[in-house]
Amino acid sequence: MDARGQRITGAAPLRDVAAHRLRRLALGLAIVGVYGVMAYLVSQGRRETGIRLALGASPRTILGLVMRRGLAVALVGLGVGMIGAVALTRFMEGLLFGVRPHDPLTFIAIPMVLGLTTVAAVYAPLDAPQPSTR
Repeated sequence: MDARGQRITGAAPLRDVAAHRLRRLALGLAIVGVYGVMAYLVSQGRRETGIRLALGASPRTILGLVMRRGLAVALVGLGVGMIGAVALTRFMEGLLFGVRPHDPLTFIAIPMVLGLTTVAAVYAPLDAPQPSTR
């Protein structure tokens, strides 16, 4: 369709709106997935955390240990994801609308959002109240 036909039918704006909504949905799903997996991993170490606290470790030490473990997993995931994203940009170039294949803002902002999500996911289960076991 030529530019005049797109202007009359609104095909280009509709395509752009759909692409924008799909990008937001994909980012939202990634955030929920990262948060869920990281919070689950931290909650699995709750017994170990309790034992360490009972043996005299300070809460600050426990927080540092859990943060290091969580961020190590996140950095590996972000690294693999960035390598995959850079490798696939050549194949995805025809599907990108309004963004260059190697857009620095995208390659900086998305890992930062997912990294901050990881920090929140690692910290939240540590801060949550514990259910009573009595």
